[in-house]
Amino acid sequence: MWKDYLDDFQELAEVLDVLDATAATSNSLRLISGFAQASWHANNRISSGEAGIEIPPPRNKAMHPALCKAESAMICFVFELGDFEANSIPRQADFQVKVAGILEGENCYVELEDHWRVDSHLFPLEEAREPHPYFHFQRGGHAQDRFAGNDWYVPSTKMPEVRGALWRGLMQSPGPRIPVAPHCPILAIDFAIGQHDGTVWHHLRADPDYSAIIRRAQARLWQPFFEALARPAFRSRWMGPVFA
Repeated sequence: MWKDYLDDFQELAEVLDVLDATAATSNSLRLISGFAQASWHANNRISSGEAGIEIPPPRNKAMHPALCKAESAMICFVFELGDFEANSIPRQADFQVKVAGILEGENCYVELEDHWRVDSHLFPLEEAREPHPYFHFQRGGHAQDRFAGNDWYVPSTKMPEVRGALWRGLMQSPGPRIPVAPHCPILAIDFAIGQHDGTVWHHLRADPDYSAIIRRAQARLWQPFFEALARPAFRSRWMGPVFA
């Protein structure tokens, strides 16, 4: 079932070149094609590398802070088959999305980043204090940790002292960790584009070649996954301690 996956992955790069909005995504996929092919044939693993793949940024609607602009977005992924349900379900299916933007004021220029991700909980369940579903959505990620560690990140303890000032900002905690179905890189890219720009996504889904790639990816990964959910032991592993 997975022997043709790399063919679809490479075909995706060709199809995405049709639209200006996803031409950069196409180019990024082509750049990692050789590495992806070698890694997939060696150990059924495919990765974007830390540089990631460029994808369309979110439309500038309902953004925070007010009047900010999203300028670019990247997706990084790691996907690996394993012994989980005899290679039908991946051992690891991670992807992280970073959105970069700006806020321009009269006397300031603020660089902004947003981060969200789907993770695989690869560690023993008893090592986690909070319940971790096997595949789960949550905010943040390693790229956010690096961004928030920079000087001039606001608010932080590294801010220049301004006596008598009151600062307000959005606070983010690690949760909630929401169970999700696993996504291969093809489905992760499709999902992220759909969340960021529905107009671009609908154009892609109207392309018979693109929609065929997505349907094959869904059948390849999600059909055995949802069939396996009929078994209590599988549901318990997928949901983690929340289900028990």
